[in-house]
Amino acid sequence: IQRFEYSFEIFWKLLKEYLKVKEGIICNSPKSCFREAFNVKLLTEEETIKALEMTDDRNLTSHTYHEKVAEEIYSKINDYYKFMNKVYQDMNKILNV
Repeated sequence: IQRFEYSFEIFWKLLKEYLKVKEGIICNSPKSCFREAFNVKLLTEEETIKALEMTDDRNLTSHTYHEKVAEEIYSKINDYYKFMNKVYQDMNKILNV
C-alpha cells in the first residue's frame, strides 16, 4: 500500500507538470489535474472516473487504518498500476520521448 501511495504522488505530479508544460494549464490537486487531463482529451471519461476513484482510495490510505479498507484498496492496486502506466506511455507518445 505504501508503494501505491508513493506511486500515486509521483504520477499525479508528473501529470501536473505535463499539463503545465504541454497545455499551459496550472492545477494544484490530483483531482483538478485529472479533470484537466480529461478536458484536453489525455484521459477518457472512464479513465477520469478511475483516476478520481484512485485519488479517493489514496486519501483513504492516509486517513483510515481499517484492515478491510486496506484489503479493498490492495485488491485494486494492480489495475491502478496498469492505468498509471498506460497514461505515462500516452504522455511519452505525445512528447515523442
